Amino acid sequence: MDPTAEPCQNFYQYACGGWLNRHVIPETSSRYSIFDILRDELEIILKGVLETPGSEDREAFRKAKTLYRSCMNESFIEQRDSLPLLEVLRVAGGWPVASTDWNITKEPNWSLEERLSLLNSRFNSRILIDMSVWHDDQDSSRNIIYIDQPGLGMPSRDYYFNDGNYQRVREAYLQYMITIAKMIREDLKISKDNVLVEEEMKTVLEFETDIANATAPVEERHDVTLLYNKMTIAKLQERFELNGFNWTLFIQGVMSSVNIEINSDEEVVVHGVPYLQELKAILSSYSASTIQNYLVWRLVLDRVSGLSRRFKDARVNYRKAF
Repeated sequence: MDPTAEPCQNFYQYACGGWLNRHVIPETSSRYSIFDILRDELEIILKGVLETPGSEDREAFRKAKTLYRSCMNESFIEQRDSLPLLEVLRVAGGWPVASTDWNITKEPNWSLEERLSLLNSRFNSRILIDMSVWHDDQDSSRNIIYIDQPGLGMPSRDYYFNDGNYQRVREAYLQYMITIAKMIREDLKISKDNVLVEEEMKTVLEFETDIANATAPVEERHDVTLLYNKMTIAKLQERFELNGFNWTLFIQGVMSSVNIEINSDEEVVVHGVPYLQELKAILSSYSASTIQNYLVWRLVLDRVSGLSRRFKDARVNYRKAF
């Protein structure tokens, strides 16, 4: 605390000023708190555990140590470079901004519900629509499917609208998107076209900004009782048809990965009603290629930190902007 500060004038300085005066955010971090200190101390202990050989280790310990060694094998990671990411792009249906021939006429099997269910079940990426299974808030003896507004590429919706430091982060985020797209095009031996990449990724950011604008702020979502809207999938389809979006197909696509059959009578809880009410108009305003660009970008965003050094370096300026 900073007892010299007047709490009625600046409560934050009064409550946290002592910490701010005694600590500097390290160059490698975008934040610094007591929890970050505890995490750093724990990682040192964990590093020692994972690097200590043990012939009597349980199977789970051996697997953890094998995974750790594979992640620490820098030469192997550098050697593979972008190959793991290129495989993800292939499975996800391609990245239009890093393709010479992606268009909806050549993708007759492309459908939004199938793309979203694949990303959810295969990659645990809940993009555009957050679908998950959890205890029913009003009946803890059963599990139920929840439909909610999604997370965003940046930490919160504030970064998409406010000026000042938020604008600096937003600009760094866009540059990050452009840089990675250019790198992937280069690896795929696609001719350089900086103008195309910049225009495409600016449109992707505009799309994500519209998505962010449709989401409800955190402060409006504290009362889960008000968020709770139970209905059948048939009713969900009736209320939120999203330009022909097949909710049963989407939900079944996710649940088939655990061999569970879903029909239109299945009950779900919708937490993101205001968001879903806005989503139809947003989807109508953008092309399939822009939507696919965004879906794949979010996949890429989650995986850059596990790639080679040049990808991590591209991430540095974006992280520093925080």
